[in-house]
Amino acid sequence: APSHQTTQMKQTQPAAATAATAGKPAAAASGASRWLGPLAGIAAGGLLAYTAAGTGAAGVTFITPGAITASAASSITGAGTVRLDAGSGLSAVGTISGGPLVALSAGAGAMTLGGTIGADGTLTAGAGGAITTTATLTAGGDATVTAAGTLGASGRIESTGGALSLTGAGVSADATLRALGA
Repeated sequence: APSHQTTQMKQTQPAAATAATAGKPAAAASGASRWLGPLAGIAAGGLLAYTAAGTGAAGVTFITPGAITASAASSITGAGTVRLDAGSGLSAVGTISGGPLVALSAGAGAMTLGGTIGADGTLTAGAGGAITTTATLTAGGDATVTAAGTLGASGRIESTGGALSLTGAGVSADATLRALGA
């Protein structure tokens, strides 16, 4: 067709789906999913390895029942919430930054943090196993690091506008710790 003409195509749906959705408005795509597509929210069945750079004008979420590994060359940035939620282990040694919340979870596994991890607001890191961090962790609000196992910190952990909380079965902190808020 010439470039000035518009062609419309009719999509067909199974009768059951059409009857079930008749009279209901279509769900609007969320802010991030409209432009960032599958990178804004990734659900994987096993190991999720990340070595690229991703930026979200809204939020960025990685979820897997397995493990997440973000290499030293990786950069994950979102103006909204940035969430890495792994069921069995999390290793993040690149750069992670977000807006009101950066939430890192290793579920039942261990967590290793390195590089630079920051939030304009709250920063949380939680693991069902041990946490080892050599990272620079910075939060504009509260900074909370909680391990069901041991917690070893040798980097810098700072909260500029809230409380700083380190919890573990055993805590070893050879780190620079600063809480300027609360």
